[in-house]
Amino acid sequence: MVRMAGRLQFPLIAIVIALVGGCSVAHPASGAHLAVPQKEFSGSFDTVAHRSTLKGIEIFETEACPWIEDHVLLVFSTDASVEALGPVLVSSDHRIAVGDDFESAPLVRLQGGFECGGKHWAQAAQLPEAPQPVS
Repeated sequence: MVRMAGRLQFPLIAIVIALVGGCSVAHPASGAHLAVPQKEFSGSFDTVAHRSTLKGIEIFETEACPWIEDHVLLVFSTDASVEALGPVLVSSDHRIAVGDDFESAPLVRLQGGFECGGKHWAQAAQLPEAPQPVS
């Protein structure tokens, strides 16, 4: 009986290590940047500045879903990401934290919403250019 327990010990340890190691993969590494929703912008936009407040950022493993007022998902046309540990939105070397105001060209509402984080957001708006923090 003791011999059989010794044989089972190594496989059980290997399984536990694999499971624990697999769990850590789901969490972003320190300093990691998460992808945000992106869509190429076509058309023209007004150059008048529009002010918004970043109300939240939902994190889903390797993707981040930044939103404004009433859970309106932000979709970017320019390079942008979210710092995993912040979470802080980074766009064109500008950092925008939750609660910060930013300016951009007027947002373009996306009919039918957009996908982010494995779920459908019924309300989504595209930023035709990079957001600029309001100082």
